[in-house]
Amino acid sequence: MALSIQFPEPDFKMPAEVPLFAVRHQTWTRESAITLARRLEISSEAVDAGLWMIARDKRAVLELYQATQSFRYSRLDLDGEGRECAERRLDWDEARKVAQAWIEPFLPVEGHAEVITITERELLVSKRRGDEPRATIIALDVNYVFTIDRFPLLGPGAKAKVSVHNTGAAAGGYLFWRTVAPISSVPTIPLEELFRRFSSSPLFTHLTDDNARAEVRSVRFGYLTIPPTEPMSALIPALELRGTISTEAQPRYDFIVHVAASELPEPGRAKEARLVNARSALLIA
Repeated sequence: MALSIQFPEPDFKMPAEVPLFAVRHQTWTRESAITLARRLEISSEAVDAGLWMIARDKRAVLELYQATQSFRYSRLDLDGEGRECAERRLDWDEARKVAQAWIEPFLPVEGHAEVITITERELLVSKRRGDEPRATIIALDVNYVFTIDRFPLLGPGAKAKVSVHNTGAAAGGYLFWRTVAPISSVPTIPLEELFRRFSSSPLFTHLTDDNARAEVRSVRFGYLTIPPTEPMSALIPALELRGTISTEAQPRYDFIVHVAASELPEPGRAKEARLVNARSALLIA
């Protein structure tokens, strides 16, 4: 007997049709890389390193993702072991203000950014071997998520973070983003069918009610984005399911699974060009 899966009652109504957002293909040029590096006070020029362009000097390093408009920035001249201002406890409101001031000039106009969490970056330090390590908070990470047209952007390709050092300076950050624009609309697949496709996916192959338990804890609809190193030509309407599986071999396995919420082109079809990487390993189609 196939595995029975418990689904929560969704707190949203599945839209019958949603916009299709095309990704505008923009690559970093030598000139645009220099402009961003200078804006971040990095004196060196960017070097082509394959998937990235990298600019580095004694003060900081900047990585530009060549497949997208994404970048990552890190200060090299700040103490990473908590010796500077070790007794200072960074205030969360202060960290949020520092983070917002740093990232504001880089935020995309077509998406809305929102702080979802602020997390402590903790370092354990022992002065001598055998001593009990002392926990020091060396930075607060301010984490952002994005929405577009009020829909959340899912997956690893649309998010941002700013690390605020305990001195109160922005120690680094990243912005993962693709410039997009609506080009048409697409019908969605009914929620019941998406649940069925999820239940019959390879994730549950050979699992039955006799040897496993599975529960979906949360469900939400949005657009899947893949890692910033990979090209894609459109955002993918998708259902995100989070939950747990328990088996004899694995007492608890937490999962995050995405199911395509609109029909994807078959491999080899000409029109598939509009959904490059639609059939990603992150996705059940």
